[in-house]
Amino acid sequence: MAIHPLSARKILRTVFCGQTEGVYPTESEKIKRLDAIYKELKPRLKIFKALKVGRIYKGELHHYGADKLTILASYKPKNSKVFSYREEDNILICFNKKDELVVKAGYGEAPFTDSNQIVEYYHEVDKKREQSEKNQAKRNKVRKMKEEAVLSHVKTLCTDLNMAYNIEIMHMKMKVSIRLDDKFIIEIDIPYNKFHDILQELESGIKAAIALYNQGIICKITNNKHGSYFWIAPDKKNV
Repeated sequence: MAIHPLSARKILRTVFCGQTEGVYPTESEKIKRLDAIYKELKPRLKIFKALKVGRIYKGELHHYGADKLTILASYKPKNSKVFSYREEDNILICFNKKDELVVKAGYGEAPFTDSNQIVEYYHEVDKKREQSEKNQAKRNKVRKMKEEAVLSHVKTLCTDLNMAYNIEIMHMKMKVSIRLDDKFIIEIDIPYNKFHDILQELESGIKAAIALYNQGIICKITNNKHGSYFWIAPDKKNV
């Protein structure tokens, strides 16, 4: 996955902090300058194995929405097998409306002054990717611990109650389903960010729902998608 656009803009502001090198009013001047930059960049960027650099105006690479007179550097994560722009950290070397040479990344823009800045930018991208991978590994570890805790808790409870259950792992939450009979089940969503609070009340909540069901009372909490109810406000004067 590419780094977040905010991170890309932050690196862009840090690395490309010089002044614009000048104005290139004609197309021939623009192409001549871009060709010179491309010649400098091509060998320097070989240290990044998954990085491609090409001139859009010569058809070497393509980028949706980019101006024709543009050099594109496209960098994928080392282990990426997905062919998608979302996986790529791109830099566009092009010209702004004032005919000044600029670089664009993460929806940000900065003046271009030196080809070495592109190399430095991608070194910073590598650092950011490495840190993101470490953070993701930590989050995955914590998430796995939460999943195992819920599974153990529900397994023990349903064994005591002699009820079948199912746990569905989702992106933002876990869905616990407990089978009451052939027609009815209990479903409880457990968001990962509210794991501790819900786990403490999970057993009492399930037992309360079962007790109501055994009395013939079925409770349902659902989204008010259509808003078609005529709501009666509480009479605060008589409270």
